[in-house]
Amino acid sequence: FADQEDLIAAWENGKASPIAEGSSTALWQPAFQATFKVTNTGPVSGMEIPRYIHFPSSASKPPSVLKGFTNVEISPSSTEQASITLSRYDLSIWDVVAQGWCEPDGQISFSIGASSRDFRPQGNIPT
Repeated sequence: FADQEDLIAAWENGKASPIAEGSSTALWQPAFQATFKVTNTGPVSGMEIPRYIHFPSSASKPPSVLKGFTNVEISPSSTEQASITLSRYDLSIWDVVAQGWCEPDGQISFSIGASSRDFRPQGNIPT
């Protein structure tokens, strides 16, 4: 691969990243951002740590994986905007044949929630 843009394009086309000393930083660069609002409906200040992504079944991963999270402090009866940034690495799986990180086949989705039993907004990562 000639440069980082070629590596990003290769990842987006399902090819594994080369693994070598000093290899690609393309996987680690911010790639996607989810922005959402969190509301504190209670009478006391609190914190929320929303996170989670869901790989397609083709990835052979758990149904929900902690990736890209943030800590939001919220006053009583108020709403705060929060953002989670994900890199290509966060959205990659290890390809044992190609010996590199690659984008899995299928749709990657995300959920915002305090736990894996408390999903609220959900969406899909653009492919």
